[in-house]
Amino acid sequence: VSFKIKHKKAPPFLDQMKRFNLIPIQDALDNSTIAINKIASEFGLMAPYGKMVFLRVNGVDSGVYMLVEDHKKEWFEREHQLTNYLMIKSNDDWDRKNISHQSDFDLFIENKEISGTSLYPEIALGKFNELLRAINNSDILRIKPLLDLQYVSKFLAMYTIINNSHPVYGDNLRYIYDMTSGRF
Repeated sequence: VSFKIKHKKAPPFLDQMKRFNLIPIQDALDNSTIAINKIASEFGLMAPYGKMVFLRVNGVDSGVYMLVEDHKKEWFEREHQLTNYLMIKSNDDWDRKNISHQSDFDLFIENKEISGTSLYPEIALGKFNELLRAINNSDILRIKPLLDLQYVSKFLAMYTIINNSHPVYGDNLRYIYDMTSGRF
């Protein structure tokens, strides 16, 4: 069983983390997941990384878990100085036809969840819909101005180095729209 922990009171917090997840190693996690995310983070990518911990609940050993900060408002502000954003991700299909992260509807705006700090999500969703249309039409000239090309270049370089498509499958991929720059 995984746990999501959110402190409701003021600091101090565990390692400055107001929100964090404890993910059991049975979820196919290992130190390579942590190492890849740490390298990605040092490369300038938005990649929360964690550490392996032994969890005790009420004095009873519960096993080995990965402790990782939940990428929410506090994390984006502290780690990336991003204060006005909208995060868009695909709904997961875990309880439907597909038993994976992928969905038949990943390229449809109607299949998205949103979160973030923006007071104007309709702007980001409009830009995201424009991006999806451009992708579906292979319109590179419309795609390029919607993306932070330096960031996307780093992302694709890291993706090539790790040679693993898991980070870009369906609900694992998050689109972060920076309302200040007007780009994903």
